[in-house]
Amino acid sequence: MAIHIGSSASLADGESLVVDKRDTGYEQNIAVFRDGEHLRAVDNTCTHLEASLANGRCEDGVITCWLHKATFDATTGEAIDYPARGRLTVHEVTEDDGELYLTVNDQ
Repeated sequence: MAIHIGSSASLADGESLVVDKRDTGYEQNIAVFRDGEHLRAVDNTCTHLEASLANGRCEDGVITCWLHKATFDATTGEAIDYPARGRLTVHEVTEDDGELYLTVNDQ
C-alpha cells in the first residue's frame, strides 16, 4: 500500500527526506532521494556504522554515506565500495499529480 509522503516540490534534485518508521509500520526509517529524474528510497541506516544515509547524497544512482563514504547502488541496494557491506532494502517511490508516495518493501 502506498502512503503519501509529501509534495513533489518539497524534494528538489539532490535533496533527501526521512520517512519515519512510525508513519509506515516498517522496522526502520526510510531515506528518500531525488536523483535527477529518479526517485530513490532505501532503509535509512548505513550497513557500516548505522549512520543516517539521508545525511549523505545520491548522485547518478549511487548513494554515499556522509560518515565514511560507503557507497550503495540506489536501484539494487547492493554495497559498491568499502566500508559498505551487504545490501540495503530498496523501496518504491512514485510521483502522481505533484505528490510523492512510498510503497514499503517489507520483504
